[in-house]
Amino acid sequence: MNILIISPFSHALEKQTAEVKRQLFLDDVTDYNIHEVKALPDELDGKLDGKQYDFMYIDVNYIASEVNAMREHLNGLQSKQIVRF
Repeated sequence: MNILIISPFSHALEKQTAEVKRQLFLDDVTDYNIHEVKALPDELDGKLDGKQYDFMYIDVNYIASEVNAMREHLNGLQSKQIVRF
């Protein structure tokens, strides 16, 4: 499972990554890769281009159009593949 954690803030990335790792440990999930991306809105295309993820944790500071652009990098059409933090 490829997991994206994206935020324009370093501290938020660190905190959310630690929380995701803790939750995966508690759920006994071992087959995953976490990709941390620090990106301002105008950097999204360059940092996500050509990459696909199974699940995303997206900072609440991104607006709807930016989230929609990130959604294009999701594998599958499952519901609840995006969590805002």
